[in-house]
Amino acid sequence: MARVTTIAGGGMEHDSVIRRVLLVALLLIPPRIAFAQEAAPPTPTVVPAAGRSIKIEGQLQFQVHSSTIDSVPEWEAELRRMRVTLEGDAGDGFSGRLIGEFDSQRARVRDAYVDYRLSPHWAFRAGQFKLPFNQIELASSKRLLVIERGNRVRGLRSSATSDFLLGARYAGRSRGVMATWKATGDRLTLLAGGWLGSGENNEDNDGKELAARVEYSIFELPEKSTKPLMIGAAVATNGFFGSPRDTLRVVGSDSIRVTDPRYGAAFEAFAEYGAYNLPGPHAALAAFTGDNPAALGTDGRDIEFGTFLGITAWAEWLVAFEDRLLSGVGPALRADRFDPDDSADDDALVLLTPGINLYFGSSAKLQVNYDVVTFQNDDVASESALRLQTQLVF
Repeated sequence: MARVTTIAGGGMEHDSVIRRVLLVALLLIPPRIAFAQEAAPPTPTVVPAAGRSIKIEGQLQFQVHSSTIDSVPEWEAELRRMRVTLEGDAGDGFSGRLIGEFDSQRARVRDAYVDYRLSPHWAFRAGQFKLPFNQIELASSKRLLVIERGNRVRGLRSSATSDFLLGARYAGRSRGVMATWKATGDRLTLLAGGWLGSGENNEDNDGKELAARVEYSIFELPEKSTKPLMIGAAVATNGFFGSPRDTLRVVGSDSIRVTDPRYGAAFEAFAEYGAYNLPGPHAALAAFTGDNPAALGTDGRDIEFGTFLGITAWAEWLVAFEDRLLSGVGPALRADRFDPDDSADDDALVLLTPGINLYFGSSAKLQVNYDVVTFQNDDVASESALRLQTQLVF
């Protein structure tokens, strides 16, 4: 005989039946639906205050390095870069970029500029950004084939090519305006602009800086995986000394008063094959010459600049792996020769850096470099540094 449950007066039995019905209903839900809901977290959204979109990116680089210089500790660790980048599209052709960099002692603004795209061919930029000079300086720090652009052996003050160009403010960031023109198909690009010429600092003399660059892609690039071959040239001119500061220069035994800025110029020719994170070879070569404001001579009662010469080459051969945590391995090499004054004897140096890059997807990278600095002067001993750096971009 079937058992009949009486609802009236049987509240506890009623609740028990409801629980059993709900449990059976949950068990009958297809597993794929439950898992799909669990594996699909809410899509993160950032709503810009104005405009159409905004992108936020973080970059963290942690570095450990040694030095053979006796006056400094043998090993040191540092947070090489901690950056937050904001890129926004405000619509109507306007966009902008802001980079803040932080370390244990200070915070500073690196990039801060506004772009305006007038047409598919013309664009304009104003603010603080990199001059279009020095191919390796223009490469983002997160995409470098070697850890450092120049000589960074602790305790060794001698400059390699990129160090000098940055110190003389022929390259690097400064405050100004720039126009860019691209031909149809983007194979030919022209860039030109004017800057205060004082780098990321406030203006320190009355001299101003002009720079221009031309780039040409030898191959058409129908796909992103196509390896480009780029060639080009650039020029930069900057005013040094002069009012309101640094008006008295000591050259040899003479003290010369400089009331107006003295202008120097630097020239670059470069070629680059391949692109970052594309399997196979990626190599670049850049040659530089121009006026060195730190190598002063005299011409009567006036000063004249010495002539510097620099050449830098860097390369990587990337071997990619599919469906692995380690997505790629890239042996790398950098060679740099810098002569600060071609009229002086035995003052050149060579920086040689073999290394290897380990890629973990598109966000993480481990680099190992061995920097060796040798001098043209045989009386100066070579110095070296072992360098390891981890990078995460998120």
